[in-house]
Amino acid sequence: MRALIGVAVLGSTAYAQSPYPDPPPLPPETYDQPVVIQLSPDAAALLARGEISDGEHVGGGFVSLVVGFGLGQAIQGRWADDGWKFTVGEGAALVGMIAGTQVGFDSGGDIPLLFMGSALVFLGLRLWDIYDAVAEPPRHNARVRMLRVQLGIKPSVTRVMPFIKTHDNTSTAGLVFRF
Repeated sequence: MRALIGVAVLGSTAYAQSPYPDPPPLPPETYDQPVVIQLSPDAAALLARGEISDGEHVGGGFVSLVVGFGLGQAIQGRWADDGWKFTVGEGAALVGMIAGTQVGFDSGGDIPLLFMGSALVFLGLRLWDIYDAVAEPPRHNARVRMLRVQLGIKPSVTRVMPFIKTHDNTSTAGLVFRF
């Protein structure tokens, strides 16, 4: 069975004609009724949080690089989601390193397994902390934008982008704000 779709040409614009009839119009009493959309708790929380700004993204990434312990995620407003893992994990690894150092002094200077294991765990968590603070905000913002599109909310476009322009031995650098 083949469906045929015709094209009507009106002026210079082509419109595809559907082989199906138009749906019946809504009754007039439904025009002013609000549309109720049921959101999951996760979707409602995501929509309420909104997007992570460029300043939060950059600041959180920097603080995560310099300090760690989930503070970058706290700046981004994501401590309860992800940052607590780094606060607890890096804190516990630091305590293990201190305890391992004490054991090393008590045993005559050998580097104990507790210190080495804790140091490796701390290093792994620091790298993960930095990666999470830098890579997760764009993913979070994409989820927020997708949810807004699904709900029919017009997306807001706010971008801060660096630029460099060169022309005849002169250069200009700056930031472009689009909103």
